[in-house]
Amino acid sequence: MSVQKLKTFLGIIMMTYIKYPFTRMYWSSVPGLRMDTIANSMSDKNMNHKLFMDNLFTTLHLLQNLQSFDIFVVGTLQTNRIPKEIRKKLPDSKLLSHGMSAVVTSSDNITIVRWIDNNPVHTISTYAGSFPENEVKRWDRFKTERIEIPRLFSIEQYNMLMGGVDLMDRMIAHYPHGFKNKRWYQRLFFHLVNMALVNSWYLFKLKNQDHKMPLLTFKASVATALINLGTSRKRMTICK
Repeated sequence: MSVQKLKTFLGIIMMTYIKYPFTRMYWSSVPGLRMDTIANSMSDKNMNHKLFMDNLFTTLHLLQNLQSFDIFVVGTLQTNRIPKEIRKKLPDSKLLSHGMSAVVTSSDNITIVRWIDNNPVHTISTYAGSFPENEVKRWDRFKTERIEIPRLFSIEQYNMLMGGVDLMDRMIAHYPHGFKNKRWYQRLFFHLVNMALVNSWYLFKLKNQDHKMPLLTFKASVATALINLGTSRKRMTICK
């Protein structure tokens, strides 16, 4: 991703303070409704982009729109967002055992997968289906041991390219900042600070594998260092 596209992406996120009932309205052809700043910045086609998203964002309609822009997606899907006509074709989760799966592909090449891990997992994709499969080890609570089960390609893609984002969100949620405010830019700023701290902690772990430091201790040490740095500079200014 180029620097210019990264700037465009951050700008689009910040522009979402202008709320439309439906995302597609940003690209509306109705004069006065179309959000030119956003729509024109996302007009690139034939770029073969791939997006990975969790079930907060994924819907069939969204994937169809992105597919028209040659943007391909893999994401998890909430059960209540599976269209009724597709849901009828999927066997009940209770009829599938650990490691089993069911796949339905629409006429416009959108594939929905139901895979039974410790809990049922649903993915939707415009480029990844069931093959090629690989084997993964999972804990079987009935056999009380780790067993190998087949994992479909869409699940592998999601785990490989979305796993770091899920881990990031989980680590941030452990120790979020305590400032609650209605100003969106302040929430964005503190979230970016938390992201930087978690990434720094992870890099610290990679460089110092013999020295284990919990995330809370790392954040406390960074905070202490910043406070001491600010205090020492203030004392130097007073002395002068």
